[in-house]
Amino acid sequence: MPAWQVLLVDDDPDVHEITRLVLTDLTFSGRKIQFHSVYSGQACRAHLAAHPDTALVLLDVVMETDDAGLATVRYIREQLRNPDLQIVLRTGHPGMAPEREVVTGYEINGYFLKTEMTAQKLTSVVIGGLRAYQYVKALQQSHGLPQPVPRAPELPTSEAGSDAQVEAAIEQALYSGQYRLQAVSQFDLGCAAIAAIALLPAWPGPTGWMPHAEIANHVRSPSLIGAINAALLRRACELALAWHTDPQAALSSPARVSVPILLPLMAGAEESELLALPELLRQYLRETAQAGNVLDLQLPGSLLGTATEAARLACARIQEQGASVTLADVGDTPISLANLQRLLPDRLQIPQGYVRNVATDAKRAAIARAVIALAHTLGMQALANGLASSEELQFFKWEGCDIGQGDVLGGVWEATGRGSPGA
Repeated sequence: MPAWQVLLVDDDPDVHEITRLVLTDLTFSGRKIQFHSVYSGQACRAHLAAHPDTALVLLDVVMETDDAGLATVRYIREQLRNPDLQIVLRTGHPGMAPEREVVTGYEINGYFLKTEMTAQKLTSVVIGGLRAYQYVKALQQSHGLPQPVPRAPELPTSEAGSDAQVEAAIEQALYSGQYRLQAVSQFDLGCAAIAAIALLPAWPGPTGWMPHAEIANHVRSPSLIGAINAALLRRACELALAWHTDPQAALSSPARVSVPILLPLMAGAEESELLALPELLRQYLRETAQAGNVLDLQLPGSLLGTATEAARLACARIQEQGASVTLADVGDTPISLANLQRLLPDRLQIPQGYVRNVATDAKRAAIARAVIALAHTLGMQALANGLASSEELQFFKWEGCDIGQGDVLGGVWEATGRGSPGA
């Protein structure tokens, strides 16, 4: 049976250390308990997006703000609409959140002062929370039906074009796990071996499933973008582990799982999200006991127009862990050679618009050649996205492009973590 997922949320590292020390080797109902640690309410939201099966949260009240814990409770119950997750508040500042007001005003499952949390009481709190969660899930299974395959929810006709409505649908799909995740194999054009597996998430839109790249124009909330990135990065780690250990997958060890990353449109929020990525990467690699070379992070090619110090640091810290960086859709936005040298990604992706009909369109051919030459001059790889014909495939082979993906090499498939990625 999988381990129970318990999240410790507190800005004091000593609290995490003591909690783990006291609860070492604790089990419940024949299952181990896996503890995760985050240090702010914002990080808690991102973690819950990546771990929708979390059963219990031990939540501090005062963190980045005086009411960060209480705001997180409201977020879980009202925005995530998650009534099952057991939430136990722990506070060292009872004056900031009086017990009577908190218990009656917030949907929590327990309230304790840190000063009264003995080892025995802490054990009782965790076991009690897991027992309540188990009971709720057992009731749901005995009275309900299995979840169907995800379908894009229909949006109200009067508001189908509203960014706010689309964003709400995407948020609901994320936290309920009802988004679609497909994948496509990337092949080394020199030897035809699988070079990577690129994830292709899809989200509910006005007319059905909407490709991942399109939601950047609809999602304005930096916290939602951060939660999406965290969830996909975590899922990429899980899939990498499954594909590299499943004998039926037959995935060679150098192959990576490539995950697309979104960035908020606001400058300050973009920098914050970039700097958060390396730490998220480190956390999920550690949790799945893998080296960084199993992953590739696709960052927007628009970074070539700005290349802030945060972007440079993010790329360097990602690569220091062994993961690679791909700049997506290079050529669709202005390119600064100075910025490209600052970022030093591992590969440049040629967008589908410059790949299609490249064999017969002189302008597209010139741009494709220029990107390939630029990549090779700086010691990077070039990736052709959207190869649809044998003529396009032959063009990029002839021009020395390193990697290709598209229908002519193999269509998309459901990313379940089972079976052969090369199928």
